Amino acid sequence: MTTTWWLLPILLFAWLLLWWVTRTKGLSEQERSIILRKWKEVEALMEEKKYRYAVLEADKTLDFVMRRMHIAGETFAKRFKKAESSIGRSEEVWAAHKMRNQLVHDIDFEINSGRAANAIDSFHRALKKLNAL
Repeated sequence: MTTTWWLLPILLFAWLLLWWVTRTKGLSEQERSIILRKWKEVEALMEEKKYRYAVLEADKTLDFVMRRMHIAGETFAKRFKKAESSIGRSEEVWAAHKMRNQLVHDIDFEINSGRAANAIDSFHRALKKLNAL
């Protein structure tokens, strides 16, 4: 009996590793294709000077990625809070998301090319950090 005790920590570690891998799944090739297509749309919107729509689509794309990666949370904010440590420079992404909220909820909110470009860059960096782009 004492000679098999060393197996217990190994089995426990293997079980935890398996649980972690299945819990945090990566993105499938189909999902990556969708994300890349959506990001090209964001870039096209920026070129067309449709800044409002570019920011909205970039925000939706990040949310899509967090959902597909099974990051728990009922809202973007809750999912983002859990993914924050993986994203890096999270305050910039959060500011971009808050800008998105202003675009949606504040009828008088205007966005210029510089603010839109900063938001898009923040979303792009977050997607790269999550290995989605």
